[in-house]
Amino acid sequence: MNPFLGIALVLAALGVLIGTVKLAGRSGALSAEWSRKLVHMGMGFVTLSFPWVFHAAWPVFLLCGLAVGSLALVRWWSPAKAVGGGVLDGVKRRSFGEFYFPISVSIIFALTLGSPVRYAIPVLVLTLADAVAALVGTRYGQSPYTTKEGRKSWEGSLAFFLVGFFAVHVPLLLFTDIGRAESLLIAMTLALVVMLFEAIAWEGLDNVFIPLGTHFLLGMYLVLGVQALVARFLVTLGLVAFTMAWRKRTTLDDAGLLGAALAGYAFYALGGWAWLLPPMAFFLLFPVLNPGSHGVHHHDINAVLGTAGPAVLWLILHRLDVKGQHFVPFAACYAAHLTIVAFTHRAWKHPDRGLPGLFGLSLLLGWLGLGTVVLIRDLAVRTPLASLLAGQGALLVGAALGALAFATWQPGLRDCPADGARWTRQGLCGVLGSAAAYLGTVRWL
Repeated sequence: MNPFLGIALVLAALGVLIGTVKLAGRSGALSAEWSRKLVHMGMGFVTLSFPWVFHAAWPVFLLCGLAVGSLALVRWWSPAKAVGGGVLDGVKRRSFGEFYFPISVSIIFALTLGSPVRYAIPVLVLTLADAVAALVGTRYGQSPYTTKEGRKSWEGSLAFFLVGFFAVHVPLLLFTDIGRAESLLIAMTLALVVMLFEAIAWEGLDNVFIPLGTHFLLGMYLVLGVQALVARFLVTLGLVAFTMAWRKRTTLDDAGLLGAALAGYAFYALGGWAWLLPPMAFFLLFPVLNPGSHGVHHHDINAVLGTAGPAVLWLILHRLDVKGQHFVPFAACYAAHLTIVAFTHRAWKHPDRGLPGLFGLSLLLGWLGLGTVVLIRDLAVRTPLASLLAGQGALLVGAALGALAFATWQPGLRDCPADGARWTRQGLCGVLGSAAAYLGTVRWL
């Protein structure tokens, strides 16, 4: 098909869709949430045609630009809002999902050009699972959990998992030569992991996390055998179950707990069992070094991003096989975080005691907590004694510098806030501490 004719047909279809939903909304037949999700699903079904309509990426990116520009006018320009408003902006919560949707679809199309199934699966999950989860949660959600934006429901998340499973399993089974067992395991694991992405998303970012996460996970799973796929699914399920069972012992809200499970899965999937040990040690030791606030869930997904985000840098370097030792600085990042947690709690609990003494005790606790993990890993791989001692020294230096940087930078140490700015500072200090540990491993190992 001529690309300009294809663009015109897609724009016409979207125009009819939005116009029809707008009229139905004005008549009172549709709620704001139903209007939004019907447009979401309609747009998804229209974009599913792209591999058969367009044979190059530029028409899709052009459509993306036109869609984003039009949506921006409708949201922020009064004359355009009077004509096209009330369909995607009718819900009260803050969301930019309508902008993320065309951007994500165009990226997926470019990444999967020439492979309609690899394109269709992420778009199907985004189109159906996300919309059904929202509608089921709104109508039948009786078991809520807390998120950065307020509440979602386990009923909605279960609906996402079920629809996501079929959105992956059916195309793989019917249109590829993947075996039945592999198709089943890929669909179960992918649906579960992407359900976690949807659970932690805020302000419409699920329209980014879901399709891109589905695409990259699918690429990873298609080359795995049955045994590896079974392990991935069981580890994911186990992490979700464990983190939620630990709920009464932690200060994380429910979305933060699911984010921690997702981070743990990423460390295991990309690095192996050893790379899961430092974040697990931090997760288990956090309530030990910060006691007295169990059951008060005042830490959200920002806390997970601030602690796990910097550590991901070392996992990426490890995966890229960049020269150097990466496990010790990875662990040092968590040692710095653990030291900071212990220090801020003791500074708050003991306002009459000097900060230097509290810092020294906290550093000892943080180093011992993660040093034990590094020792276990070194013994498992039979690390020479000199290298083992050098790694422990680098870990101590990294934890000390990262925590000292935080103590210098963060205002109000004796009443340390749990806001986003705090976790940004702590994340950057974790990077600094782990970088120091890396320089130590380069020098000594």
